[in-house]
Amino acid sequence: MTLWKLLDCGLKLRLPLLVINVNPPVVLFAYSRPEHTLRVLNSLLGNPEAALTDLVVYLDGPRNEPDRIAGDSISEMVTNLTGFRSVKLIQAEKNKGLANSIVDGVTEQLMEHESVIVMEDDIEVAPTFLRYMNDALDLYMTEEKVASIHAHVYPVNLELPETFFVRGADCWGWGTWRRAWQYFETDGQVLLERLESRGLCREFDFNGSAEFTQMLKDQISGKNDSWAVRWHASTFLQDMVTLYPRSTQAINIGQDGGGSHRGVGILDNRGFDSQPVSVVWQAPEPLSNAHAAFKEYFLSQRPHYARTRLGLAIFQVLQRGSRVIPDSVRVRLVGYIRNN
Repeated sequence: MTLWKLLDCGLKLRLPLLVINVNPPVVLFAYSRPEHTLRVLNSLLGNPEAALTDLVVYLDGPRNEPDRIAGDSISEMVTNLTGFRSVKLIQAEKNKGLANSIVDGVTEQLMEHESVIVMEDDIEVAPTFLRYMNDALDLYMTEEKVASIHAHVYPVNLELPETFFVRGADCWGWGTWRRAWQYFETDGQVLLERLESRGLCREFDFNGSAEFTQMLKDQISGKNDSWAVRWHASTFLQDMVTLYPRSTQAINIGQDGGGSHRGVGILDNRGFDSQPVSVVWQAPEPLSNAHAAFKEYFLSQRPHYARTRLGLAIFQVLQRGSRVIPDSVRVRLVGYIRNN
């Protein structure tokens, strides 16, 4: 029975009307970065809805003494935190790793709640983030084809609608429902075989502009431990979509080399739009323009000589197989790619 039906029954039966908190909890995953965590928490507290939101912080266990000291700092910070409806700290005794922490934590919280908002300790959010997430999670709660709501949008050049759908899922400030998370497949080999058997790898890679298939292969071989590529693949194979905003509601502040899974990358210095995102229902179908815009963005992040299919193929060989290619041949190949 929906909340509105419950309220309607209460009014008809002249029962006392209770104020029910319907905002999904924010589930934050933290590890060894107190400065980043503080920025993330302060950005969340800048949302008016924070006072009506439960915060659950999963703090992974330390790998070494510096991590233990950093973890103690985060633990103290969270223990003394105010401004949310409630704050709960769940601290692991041993290090689980990011993927296990997120998969276990999201699964655990979705056993208690219909929907959750998921964040990591390097995702800073706009003052309108919670409003956008709450509105969208409520609006598409029963829409089976919608896998998740995403807050971050890539800095694309194409003008896009205020909100739009893209096939699959994403990982920088997102929310989902119990009904969608049930499709998450932890076995990367199963996902890869399904993508290959259905001939979907190129589409999964945004027509060859991204390297999600390779990322999945690397996860299978133990070169990475990405939960996000498995979440993306799981929803992609179900033909599910994710809602994005035109104006980004989250940015990644972890590209400074401070995280266990983050290298040094291009810092996102975009500001946030002061106007809230207007979330209006639309049919959950992928927007072709958005797909094209994402493809162009992914290509723009590569070296110029790796932006063609031939160039990318050779570029990947050089990246992953350079040990078996003589230097003289490798130099000639690089020169060819750069000049074509």
